Parts: sequence; structure tokens; C-alpha cells
Amino acid sequence: MIREKILLFSLVCLLAACTSHDYDTGDGKLSYMRADFALAHSNAVGSIDYIDTDEGNRVFFASPYSSDWVVTADSLYRVLAYYDATTTGTTNKVHSMVQLITLEPKPTENVKEPVYDPIKNVETAWISANGKFLNLGLRIMTGATDDDTVRQSVGMLIDERTENDDHTKHLQLRLFHNQNGVPEYYSSLVYISIPTADMVAGDGLKVLVNTYEGWKEWNFEF
Repeated sequence: MIREKILLFSLVCLLAACTSHDYDTGDGKLSYMRADFALAHSNAVGSIDYIDTDEGNRVFFASPYSSDWVVTADSLYRVLAYYDATTTGTTNKVHSMVQLITLEPKPTENVKEPVYDPIKNVETAWISANGKFLNLGLRIMTGATDDDTVRQSVGMLIDERTENDDHTKHLQLRLFHNQNGVPEYYSSLVYISIPTADMVAGDGLKVLVNTYEGWKEWNFEF
């Protein structure tokens, strides 16, 4: 199963991990680096031995990748992987791997007090090439606080679900966001993924996000 935290999660680890990755031009040490959204597989000892990219490529690693967030053997993790790729289907080095949070949408009525605090903006939104995920790049305001227990939280709620006569469906999703008193000194880019593997041709999806400029929406057709 994909290791996931449903509905609410701490943003601290993601905000700390979202750093820029500069690379050399020409034939330098990072000339062959690429970045892919993928599902990463952990082997019997709890290290990542290969990834399945959203474009449908399986990439094996010469040396398994270990991290403190890889806690379960023989599992799948949603990741953004930076790696060298000089030959199709293989790689000679992993530079870094960031675990992404997968949010399974939950009915709004299941949440006692939904919170929709604004974020700065949605920098990017797209359906993965394999159709299995809706990916959002969120610009979220954050800052240091003296209280280490204060955390932001986000989730994805289902506002509406309708089914047509041909059994295609339409979902309206709304981003849950609780700033929870975290200072808003600067923005950080956080990627989240929402599973869409059960969507079929003809299905529709609307996503609503509250920003500092008001509510915005994104529409997708499958």
C-alpha cells in the first residue's frame, strides 16, 4: 500500500525538504539529472530499489536509497525523485528523494469543523501522465515559531458527488487548510497528490482552493 496520512498532516518535514536543486550545464556531475514524480518501491530491508514514474518508466537504482521516512519494507511511497538517467530504465545515482503526501479525499460531513484558511496560491495543478494522481503545487505561508507543537494541516474534502445516467461521475473537491497560528513570514512550495485511479473516461473533477485572492477553481476531465 502507499504509505499515506489521510486528511491531516504536519507540513514541517515537507517545508524543510523543499529546496532548490541547481545543476551544471554541459557534461558536469549533474548534467544527467532529472526529476520525476513516481511511486517508489522499498525492498526487503526498507530501502528504495526502484521507482515507477508517472510517465510509465521503471527505473532501477544501482545502489538502494535509504531515508528515515522509509520505514516499511516492500511498500510503495509517493515521491519526487532526483536522479541521474543515462540509459532508459536504469540510473547510476540518486541525488535526493522527497516523500510526497497522498491525500485520500473524505466527505465534508465527516469533518466536524472544516477549516479553509487561505494559502498564497496554487502554483501548478495537473493530472499525472498515467492518470493515477492529481498533483497540486501549493504555495503555503509559513515561518518559525517558539512552539514546536504548532503545525499547519491540510486535507482534501469531497463537497459534491454526482453520477450521470451513463454512470460517469463528477466530484467537487475543496482544500482543507488550517494555518493553526503558524506565522506567515514567507511562502514554501509543497506538493501533494490525490489518487484518481478510480476515475474513468467521461468523469469530471473540480478542485476549489481558497487563496489570498479569493476562491479559485481547477477543472479536469478524464
